[in-house]
Amino acid sequence: MNYEFAKNSEERQMFVDYWNLCQKHWVPEDSDKYWNEVNKDVYAFLDKHAGIEMSSHLGVALVDALQEKEEKMFGKKRGDKK
Repeated sequence: MNYEFAKNSEERQMFVDYWNLCQKHWVPEDSDKYWNEVNKDVYAFLDKHAGIEMSSHLGVALVDALQEKEEKMFGKKRGDKK
């Protein structure tokens, strides 16, 4: 069974905003400025979509994925003392 979100639904907007968030930050940078921007944008996403439980899972998943990509690209994750 397929489901289509209504064009003006909160859920649809959450996925549109998540897509845009992913597009903006998809390639990690090895800088505090980049990660501060990621944190700011993820918290704004979470605040905007606080009424949808799935939004917190999406925010965590994005940060986890970016940290994994950062480790592959730069040999470290945020918080590592390498």
